[in-house]
Amino acid sequence: MNILRHEAANDNTRDEFERLVQHLVAAIDEHGSELPFDQLETLLLRTTNEAVRRHLHKTLQRLADSFGDVIVVGERRYKRHQPGRAKYFNLCGSIDIDRWTYRCLGERNGPTIVGVEKAAGIAKGATPALAFAIAQGVAKAPIRSVEEDLRAAFREPPSRATMDRIGRHLGARVNDAVEEIEPLLRAKEVLPTGAKAINLGLDRTTIPMEEASDDEEPQLVVQYRMGYVGTFCITDENCEVLVTRRYAVPSHEGPSRILERMKADLLHALAKNPKLNI
Repeated sequence: MNILRHEAANDNTRDEFERLVQHLVAAIDEHGSELPFDQLETLLLRTTNEAVRRHLHKTLQRLADSFGDVIVVGERRYKRHQPGRAKYFNLCGSIDIDRWTYRCLGERNGPTIVGVEKAAGIAKGATPALAFAIAQGVAKAPIRSVEEDLRAAFREPPSRATMDRIGRHLGARVNDAVEEIEPLLRAKEVLPTGAKAINLGLDRTTIPMEEASDDEEPQLVVQYRMGYVGTFCITDENCEVLVTRRYAVPSHEGPSRILERMKADLLHALAKNPKLNI
């Protein structure tokens, strides 16, 4: 069995969405409540969360049960290895799934994978929607703030420690693949309407780090290291920002990597419009 990610081929999803919403509204109307509006709103949000969580659990378990003894991922074949139960997280809570791991055929003690995770796009235990929310959140704010925002929106995310592990895993995966991903994205980009200038910035910033001292009695001291940060920004004739990209590297790396990426942004934009001011 090939494991593939399928996208909607037509607009049937819109019709399914409308039908689902109508059924849900009818079910809620049937069980109307005399609660005050604020309490009713909270109750409905909790109810829809739990309904989604249960449906995702049923769907994911059905998917996990659908795989046979051998599956194909890419060009490699994998055979059933060990059964087990795993906890997966989504925006509406956690779900426990019974699933098999699969071991690569033809390799003694070869690598194992989890078929249902490959098929469903699960990353470090997070479903795609939760992974996207965490990735977008940690790009803007600390994980504590991400958790607070999700809970304020009446979502049921995993613990802060779990979200932090997911965010670090996603960041590492993106960092490893950024040289492959960015050129593909950049090739499809077009200049925003009204673009007149490109603004470039490159600077160093201090990064406080806890490190062990060289004293006879070891203790943690704060040392300041220097890390590079870069900005690529496109503005209009009124200097209003249309596009901003921010780059950064840790203190143990030099500026060469972000310079190459910023240069690629610059050359691509100039190829689209050589008259842009820099």
